[in-house]
Amino acid sequence: MIWLKSIIVLLFSQRIRAAEDPMGDNVRALVQWVKDAPTGFVHEGIEIRRYNPEDLSSPFGAFATTFIPANATLFVIPREYLITAEGYEDQCYTVKHLVREMRLGKESKYAPYVNYLLDQPTGQLPNGWSEEGQELLEKILVDRHEDAQFLPPEVPFGYTFEEECKDPYSDDLTEDAYLIVLQRSWDDVLIPVYDMLSHRNGKWLNTECESVHYNTNDVTVRASRDIQPGEELYTSYNFCVDCGSRDSDYGTPEILRDYGFVEQYPQRWIFHQYDNLGFEIDEVEHTNEAGEVSTVMQVTWLFDEPPDDGIEFLEGELLRLEDVYRADFQEELNVPAHEELMCRQFLDALMNAIAHAIESANELDHQCTDMTNNGSGSCEVLLEGDESRRPRYDALQEERDHLDYTSYLCKQGRTMEFPKYKVLEVTQSLYQKIAFFHNPENKDTCFELDTVVQICGSYRAHYHEMVVHYTARFFDTVKRVLFVGGGDSMLLHEIIKYPSLELVVGLELDQQVTRGSFKHFGTQPHWDNEKVQWWYGDAAKSLLMLPSDYFGSFDMVLVDLSETVMSMTVTDGLDIFGALALLLKPDGIIVKNELYLEKFSEIFDYTVQVHFRDVPVICTQALVFGSYANDMLYKHPINHETGPNLFVSPFDDSQFQFESWHDYRRKKKASLQKTCKNPDDVEEEITEQKRSPGILMVLETENAAALLESTEKFQSALVSSLQAVGVKVVEAFSQSTESAGAAVVVLLEEGYVVARRWPQHNYCAFDIHMWAKFDAHESIKKAAIQLTGTSGEHSSSSYRIVAGGMFGIQSWKQDEKSRGPRLTRECNSKTDVARKSPEDSQVSKTVLKRALELVKDTDYSALVFCGDKSSVCNSLEVLKEAAKGTVVPVWTCQGINLKNEYALSAKLACEKEVLSTITEAAKAKAFRVVVLDDAVSYEFGQIIHRVFRSRFTREEILADDVLVIANSLDLTEEWRRALLDRFRRDFIVLEPVFRAEVFFNSSDSSLEMGVVSSGDERFFERLLSVSQSIEKDTQLEADVRNVQGGLFRYTPKFKPSQFFLPKDYDQSAPLQQWNSQQPLGRQTVLQLEVEPIIDKVVTEKTIIVDGEEKVKKIVEKVPRTDDPFVLTRALVKEAVRDVVRSIDDKAVAKAEVFEISIGDGSINVLLWHGGNAIVLWDGRSHVDINIFTQGDDMDVTEQFSTLFTEAIPRLATRLRDEQPRGFGRVVNFLKDVDPRVIPHWA
Repeated sequence: MIWLKSIIVLLFSQRIRAAEDPMGDNVRALVQWVKDAPTGFVHEGIEIRRYNPEDLSSPFGAFATTFIPANATLFVIPREYLITAEGYEDQCYTVKHLVREMRLGKESKYAPYVNYLLDQPTGQLPNGWSEEGQELLEKILVDRHEDAQFLPPEVPFGYTFEEECKDPYSDDLTEDAYLIVLQRSWDDVLIPVYDMLSHRNGKWLNTECESVHYNTNDVTVRASRDIQPGEELYTSYNFCVDCGSRDSDYGTPEILRDYGFVEQYPQRWIFHQYDNLGFEIDEVEHTNEAGEVSTVMQVTWLFDEPPDDGIEFLEGELLRLEDVYRADFQEELNVPAHEELMCRQFLDALMNAIAHAIESANELDHQCTDMTNNGSGSCEVLLEGDESRRPRYDALQEERDHLDYTSYLCKQGRTMEFPKYKVLEVTQSLYQKIAFFHNPENKDTCFELDTVVQICGSYRAHYHEMVVHYTARFFDTVKRVLFVGGGDSMLLHEIIKYPSLELVVGLELDQQVTRGSFKHFGTQPHWDNEKVQWWYGDAAKSLLMLPSDYFGSFDMVLVDLSETVMSMTVTDGLDIFGALALLLKPDGIIVKNELYLEKFSEIFDYTVQVHFRDVPVICTQALVFGSYANDMLYKHPINHETGPNLFVSPFDDSQFQFESWHDYRRKKKASLQKTCKNPDDVEEEITEQKRSPGILMVLETENAAALLESTEKFQSALVSSLQAVGVKVVEAFSQSTESAGAAVVVLLEEGYVVARRWPQHNYCAFDIHMWAKFDAHESIKKAAIQLTGTSGEHSSSSYRIVAGGMFGIQSWKQDEKSRGPRLTRECNSKTDVARKSPEDSQVSKTVLKRALELVKDTDYSALVFCGDKSSVCNSLEVLKEAAKGTVVPVWTCQGINLKNEYALSAKLACEKEVLSTITEAAKAKAFRVVVLDDAVSYEFGQIIHRVFRSRFTREEILADDVLVIANSLDLTEEWRRALLDRFRRDFIVLEPVFRAEVFFNSSDSSLEMGVVSSGDERFFERLLSVSQSIEKDTQLEADVRNVQGGLFRYTPKFKPSQFFLPKDYDQSAPLQQWNSQQPLGRQTVLQLEVEPIIDKVVTEKTIIVDGEEKVKKIVEKVPRTDDPFVLTRALVKEAVRDVVRSIDDKAVAKAEVFEISIGDGSINVLLWHGGNAIVLWDGRSHVDINIFTQGDDMDVTEQFSTLFTEAIPRLATRLRDEQPRGFGRVVNFLKDVDPRVIPHWA
């Protein structure tokens, strides 16, 4: 069992003598108070003491010191000693009464009782637990995937006095009194002394009492049976005169909720979620034939037979609780000791009870084995075909994997509290909240987006080196790489190590991530590297703007995006994930962080999922690799000359090649998204321009020796340079006064260029915004660099922002063809052909013989399931030769394949016989190998599954590490695959366990080798070796289709062995760049869209669920088609003028304003001393505002934006990019670099 057999909790306890126990004094005073009453009585043979008189933490109990006969009076509590609701019959009034007496203290007529109650520890009920303790109990009770509680007790934390009694004047004393009343009262009555008796049912219960509520006599407690000396006195909280219906609806969970402890056996478990699902479990003595006495668990069902759907529910909950135990109870917790103890005891009791209940339900079915189905009715509920009942035997169909691979795998990853980290900076961009925090003790820095940790420097190498260098091992050379979501530049740091690299493209939404990462990690964005292209903007739009010849050209595509973003639409029928897949060369590989196996295997021919451990902060990391043509299973790792790494070392043959491999898939069916082209595909003719995006390149040129001093001459030279590269100049503007940073603006038919010069710094800043002829970007960049005379290493930097464009440009059709996703890969017409079974039985024997080599040694016991005794069992013959240990055959029972009224009885009898046979055989040695011969029928397979379904049976029969083999000559026998996956998914569960499907094919025949192997860390290596040996022996071609790993194993007390710090990286180049930064101004690019009027429409949508089409009704937000608002050139022009008229800044108020029509839209140019702005309207519903101001002040930008949107209220900001402009390879704003201090990472 994985749950606790026993619980040892070390609690600090102060050992004292009884005479020094203040609480003991109060107990003795209370008892004496009752004794002294005229009608009070306490039996002289009763002692009320601590369980351990020398232990202050030991609870009190009542014990018999002499023999007490049945019906003897034990206590008489005078009626006037009871604290009641004073005639209201409502606990709330009992609480108020108790509070009043507590406030009186020694003056209270109940003083001895009140003093005793005040001495009781607080927080015993879950209602009064700490937040951490309540959260721990919630994890047991609540299914987090369904976000619902299905297990008892209902309302586990009850209510506060204020909530229950509707009294707003509650205080701490009142709340404490409320909990005392909940825990100790008989409904609305507190009974001194009697409330000190512990609860226990069954044979232990030895007291009884008449109703407290329905008479006015003193409370008399009697012995319900003879009580022996030393016995503890017990009462019952659910079997008493005043207990009402508690005997049928109240049990162990409710006692924990209402009394604060987990009751001893017998326990009652009643699951209110299902009708008639409840049982009692007790420890009873069992005497075997040899007269040996042992203790066994006995389950008694409370409501006749348990409902079948209820048993299925219990089975599912047991699996969930095992996950909870692994994730949350394998190490010390940050929970008060008593609360942790109660949670552990409750979870242990709950899991143990459910497991035995399931076994009992199975045994109830067996009671029908020796009966006939001829009218007795006893077995009718078990007949197959009755869909209203739970089938006893699994249909063995392939199902979705229900294991929860997302659970936290260590305490460190679960908490994410970072108690010693100090906040460095928190900013809110238009898209997300960005936070950086730092631990001054261990020098670690972490970074969050919207409170979700993205990366910490301590595991930077673990993650980014694996993503880049592990992937690169599958290539001879790495030339072209694209990454998306890696705005922290850490992937880029690894990528540029490859000397063969020709191009790396980074797609990132938020510039602030890049700038913040340089500030707080020292990770350079390398905008000055000619091989590096950064594209900032919405990923869906960026993918539409990439040159079409980028698609089908990348060796590696590295993805760090959420599922929400991955599923966003790029074009009709193509989401972001599909578009990223199109970027790959045929043998290229796409990599995604986290669990994405199923999605990848739908798209790619080959998919691998790795899962590696020992990662600081997050414990473990999963990565998924997909490729159309690169079968990574057969690729020998290739080393590249990248220089030294911290985490991923060069591979050598002494290393385990498949270390960390968890899953492998070869695709069986076509993708739902089209990712390849057929020869007869016809390219659709574009007749309507639906989009007009643009690209703004930000270019910094430094060491510019040829900056002309005259603005007029520079403008003329710039126009000439632009004309030379083949773009059409429409108009040029420049400021009328000469000043540093003054702008020259050249409007083109294809875009615009803005140049701002600082001759004194040999620096010129360019904005190159193109909405047509996008390939001219690089030509214009080169012309600008040449024009300014820029030279030297790191002398120019650039990146791109996906921005607005312009409708109505003549070249739009050609521009559409030159950008965005396109199909480059030819569809593979090869399909799996139908093949028959091999005619030579020797082939299947050879496959089994080699499959047994997956066991590390040969000294094992094996269990082989064969066909009926009249047939040959080839597997038995092979095992007798291969295994040195015992081989036990189990033959298929007669009659189980019949389809008549006796079939079920035959199956039940067979199940009983099989269980008896293998249990007896396993007494000598547990089985290491289990084999299903290819002659085993489906019905016998169902019985085999039913036998192994019992965890107790598995523990008795199977070794810790097991190999299960079920080869198939008939490839239509999907039940064999399902049975093997039940072993992996339901029986063994925890890694290392692997389920593999390998086909061995000739031109016309095929055989499937199906195996499940547990305990073998090197399974992939052995599987490959075995497959190659079978190929050699049989001349068949191996086809590894699927290898599926088990549930990730929790790591208790995890401490990472490698914890990387900034000093582990060469920070000299980042520090040099950090110190060289000289920001001169701030630029903001706002992208605004007309906010549509939205109507909610209910529609039906076909969705794919587990491979099947289902119709789902969804509420969609649909833009209204009859919206009368139209954005026009005149509206935009007037809004610009409103800004100039209304803005507070005097310089902007004197701006020179130029307006010109281009295509269907317009450009407004504003030039003023100290800044400039370009307002672009695309001719439809999109506006870009590109504002530059010298210095670091944001007032002008904010006022400009506010005034413009006030003039056109229907416009809403969709994207916002802010960047400093300056020299020294500037990345950060002036406020970030001043004062000039050495950063913590240097």
